[in-house]
Amino acid sequence: MLEYFISLDKAILLEIHRWHTPFWDDFFYIFSGQKVWFITALAIIYTIIRTYRKESWAVFFAIVLLITLSDQLSSGLIKPLVERLRPTHEPSLEGLLSIVHDCRGGGYSFVSSHAANSLAFATFSALLFRNRLYMWFIVVWSLLTGFSRVYLGVHYPFDVVCGTILGVGVGFAVYFLLKKLRPTCTQITIPQRESNIIAIVLVVTIIAMAVWHKSLIVLA
Repeated sequence: MLEYFISLDKAILLEIHRWHTPFWDDFFYIFSGQKVWFITALAIIYTIIRTYRKESWAVFFAIVLLITLSDQLSSGLIKPLVERLRPTHEPSLEGLLSIVHDCRGGGYSFVSSHAANSLAFATFSALLFRNRLYMWFIVVWSLLTGFSRVYLGVHYPFDVVCGTILGVGVGFAVYFLLKKLRPTCTQITIPQRESNIIAIVLVVTIIAMAVWHKSLIVLA
């Protein structure tokens, strides 16, 4: 059964790598980076401070705990235990993958820390903000982040699926911990105006990736 899942995982990965084009190579290489999302992060920080005011410290502490748990569980615990090579380092896949801008990744593959961390934050913040518009945008962003890792060949699809499950679990756990310890934080609803700001920043960032993808490569 395990061998079947491994072969299926590789088959899906290779099928995705048949879709490669120069435009999507640049786009997902940038999307998978961190620097390009700096303005979006500032918009979210602004929203938290403006909405939660004196309770902002508790929200920020929960986010730090969230990312620490997600990252340590994925990179610090699971990856060293499983020791699965990344597709870009797998001898049987050599020459079969489209390597984008020499992006090969380091360490082990299972599970995807990008997927775990982005879904943990998306789940936690969607539960906390309780705004449908924000929820849709942040969930789509996190899912595309996971897909970008498969597109770039640094993770198998199953790495991302399991990273997603881990991230969602951590997101729920930290939210309910915050709800228990600081219930006032989970009783505040983010105003529509602030949600719109984040949504606009996300859309503008993605449009910028599509229009200036060659110029933005240095930021990825």
